[in-house]
Amino acid sequence: MVEALLGNGVSVYAISADLSMRSVSQPIEGVTAVDYAGFVDLVEEHPLHSWL
Repeated sequence: MVEALLGNGVSVYAISADLSMRSVSQPIEGVTAVDYAGFVDLVEEHPLHSWL
């Protein structure tokens, strides 16, 4: 699934602390690891709208 997203030009990010807790030392090529501050920056750059 992630490979398909990357193949379609979608940017994929993972939180570094979560990767570490799951013993993932190297994410899939193309996945960018970010810290919590980087996650906040992404949320600010890409607002999410949800309809319930």
